[in-house]
Amino acid sequence: MRMQINELTQKIIAEKPRTILVLGACDTGKTTFTLDLAKRLVQHSPTAILDSDTGQSHIGLPSTIAYANLTPGTTDYQSLTANAPAFIGDVTPTGHLLQFCAALHNCLRSAREHAHTVLIDTPGYISDSTARALWHETYRLIAPDLIIALQKENELEHILASLPKNARITRIIAPSHIPAKTPAARRAYRSNLFRRYFNNARTWTVDLKTTPYQSRSNLTPQNIANRVLALRNYNSHDTALAIAKEYDPRTRQLTILSPATPCSDIAALIFGDFTLEPAAIP
Repeated sequence: MRMQINELTQKIIAEKPRTILVLGACDTGKTTFTLDLAKRLVQHSPTAILDSDTGQSHIGLPSTIAYANLTPGTTDYQSLTANAPAFIGDVTPTGHLLQFCAALHNCLRSAREHAHTVLIDTPGYISDSTARALWHETYRLIAPDLIIALQKENELEHILASLPKNARITRIIAPSHIPAKTPAARRAYRSNLFRRYFNNARTWTVDLKTTPYQSRSNLTPQNIANRVLALRNYNSHDTALAIAKEYDPRTRQLTILSPATPCSDIAALIFGDFTLEPAAIP
């Protein structure tokens, strides 16, 4: 891996691709690889990482896509600041492919305004025909200059074969020693991120008679509790996340928990399709 990344760095510096899509299954080291490569590239030109791994986010929160600009002194993900977060409505792109692609496109457009090179870390969703369709459409939408396929054997080949023949692809052998994360460990990681985010949140009320909202299901007092939603402003930016707590259908008053300050700049509430477990709520 070390020799591969050294050679790849020199190739990228010479060829100057602007958008690099990093694909790989879960537990192949994509996130670490992306940071390692980005830290090398930022020594030569402005570089950003766009984190689209909505289930195991390292930039921003789970269920969102966001990017961060690196500096030559960047050492880890904790030192990065999330920019342009976009809510997709769940912690997985499954069932939310349109929202995922739209969020990725908008976030990439913002990142390109501030960085010469943008590396896109991706979720490990690669195993079926829907995954093939997702990455085929993603390729069409964002037109990456380079795809880095990080694989242990040939698990990405069915996806790579569906891409245009002129797609530039570099295959990297993934480390074999990376331990697999259990589903419980993945849930615990998300819960910790959400708990920290909502630690200093306050409860306030939104009037749904005057505030537009998007929800794939009708809002009822029974299905509202602990659903995650985004506060979208008039520039179509998702400025904060919130947890729905109570809903009165008679008055159409919605009580939410959010670290955001109550304001009039809410153009719409975007309801997600998942709820937080009690462990994720302070």
